[in-house]
Amino acid sequence: MRLAEIYENYAVTDSREKDLEEAIRCMEECVKRDGSWSLWKRLGDLYFKKGDREKMLECYSKALEDYAKSMRK
Repeated sequence: MRLAEIYENYAVTDSREKDLEEAIRCMEECVKRDGSWSLWKRLGDLYFKKGDREKMLECYSKALEDYAKSMRK
């Protein structure tokens, strides 16, 4: 997750687009390992920054679904 934050917030490569894609790749790996609602939300935030509204909505929907499940427990 820290690596995703670095790519998101700092100019690591020569392209902002490459940095965001790398941040997304790192966050997707985090989601595969943990899958908590907060990570889905962060992934949605990254897709928002990238301008991919479809993927952003998918991630936010998954975050909301997982959050609702956690509140029922």
